[in-house]
Amino acid sequence: MPKQPNPDDVIKKLNSYYTRKELTTFKKRKELMTGISEIDADFSFPRGYYVIIGNPGTGKSWFAIWLSRVFYKHHLMSSVYFSLEMTRQVMIARILQQWSDLTKAQFESGSDTSQALDLLEKDVLLIDNFYEEDTKGQTPENFEMWIDEYHSMGYRIFHFDHLHELDGANDNSRNQKVTEQWAKLFQKICKKYDDIWLFVYAQPNGEAAKKKVLRRTDIAGSKAITQKCDFVLSLNRNIEIDDNGIPSVNENQREIILWLDKTRYTERPYIPFFLKFRETGNFGKEAQ
Repeated sequence: MPKQPNPDDVIKKLNSYYTRKELTTFKKRKELMTGISEIDADFSFPRGYYVIIGNPGTGKSWFAIWLSRVFYKHHLMSSVYFSLEMTRQVMIARILQQWSDLTKAQFESGSDTSQALDLLEKDVLLIDNFYEEDTKGQTPENFEMWIDEYHSMGYRIFHFDHLHELDGANDNSRNQKVTEQWAKLFQKICKKYDDIWLFVYAQPNGEAAKKKVLRRTDIAGSKAITQKCDFVLSLNRNIEIDDNGIPSVNENQREIILWLDKTRYTERPYIPFFLKFRETGNFGKEAQ
């Protein structure tokens, strides 16, 4: 039987129930600065649930590491990086290179990485491979449990990389159900905690892989992942895709278009930010 509305709940839906002060009081979403004035002036990364789309080789994991670094630099806020593909060893190597502002050649030649080690020893960024040795543990329930644990430890920024690696996410007969289940969880977490930033990194579908600028409709798997999020950003770099779907990156072409394609809380969507993906793995306005 239908549940009858509670009269007290009905009254609270009336605007006349509230004072003018209550009607004009809004809780501002906290924002995080990157140190790049063009981004900070027009967007400033409000808290919430993000989907970041990019082709393989665009630099999504580098972008996550870079965000973790600049958010700590400007706000002293630490991050957790959930990786379903890259090993902890690979991720630590990338952090040591990027956070020490070294090129790959400099890093591999043994240049000083103490700048990055100082930050790592402060647990500025934790690497969580999320049951890589037993993928049966990669469930929404377990992910929520770990978010609860890290939140209790003071972490507020979370990166969830390689969404397509989840069991069933690339299976045409199952991906709709799997990605929708995870999308609902991501949304639930950001409603549960009003003080976190959750970045989910995903790849485009095959038809969109060659586009110059990826949009929210270009995501692989269920569109529920972008329908339920607060913000959609895409990282766009000149990448060649051969007939077999294999990406090829021209390392001399390091221009990036960071495209804001959806926003529920900021003034306007559809904003391009033009960046350089530096040889150090950092992002900025200039190549060096």
